[in-house]
Amino acid sequence: MLMAVSIFWFTPRNRAYEDNVLPDHGDPQVVFPKNTSATAAAIAALAQTASSPLFKRTYPETAAAYLDKARKGWAFLQAAFAKDGRDGSYQKISHYGDEFMHDDEIAWAAAELFLATGDHTYETELTTHFDPS
Repeated sequence: MLMAVSIFWFTPRNRAYEDNVLPDHGDPQVVFPKNTSATAAAIAALAQTASSPLFKRTYPETAAAYLDKARKGWAFLQAAFAKDGRDGSYQKISHYGDEFMHDDEIAWAAAELFLATGDHTYETELTTHFDPS
């Protein structure tokens, strides 16, 4: 299963959010393991940013790196699916976003990768596994 973690900060209830301290001197943090939903969402965001014409013109090397990372993330997902199955690779972390498991984020990732690359492998993934009805 996935071993990386994400760290989330929550806005304090009774004071303004602190923006001038490092986490070790700030509020308590909640650490969640990354799952296929978060991975797919990150892939989609990276691919979407990498395909932006303005971003590519302004930061061509960064855009290329983002697309490379999105492709590597996609390969990671495919390896997880091959090892544990599409449903078996999913980890429920909280109630939020669990209605469709990771399917909506995977569809978003496939759509953004197709738009960024024109590679029909991503389009096939999208049309094979995503049914908006």
